[in-house]
Amino acid sequence: MTSKVKQTAKQLFKLSIMDGVVNEKRVHEIVSALVARKPLHYVQILQTYKNLLEKFLTSQEIVIETPKGFDMKDNAIKSNKKIVVYENSEIVCGVKVIDGDWVYDNTLEGKLLTITNF
Repeated sequence: MTSKVKQTAKQLFKLSIMDGVVNEKRVHEIVSALVARKPLHYVQILQTYKNLLEKFLTSQEIVIETPKGFDMKDNAIKSNKKIVVYENSEIVCGVKVIDGDWVYDNTLEGKLLTITNF
């Protein structure tokens, strides 16, 4: 990948952020304009742009996977990041927390995997 592709994708990414938040309307406008114009290496630019957006969005939220019937209201979580909680029927007990690149797996399956791989 050329440095020009990376540079262009970074510029587009910077245009997509308003007040520290990804502006969906602006992202749509940028992608539409890029696809309509089809500049040199536009597919690589779009892929790099998408990766930058995904990385930014995952750094802005914490994902918590809980077993079915687990009530998160009883657990006070304080963070400046957006907290997304969803039930995962495959989790028997415990909780899995994903914060950007970090994965904290405190589930029964995760503990058993740690024991068996040790």
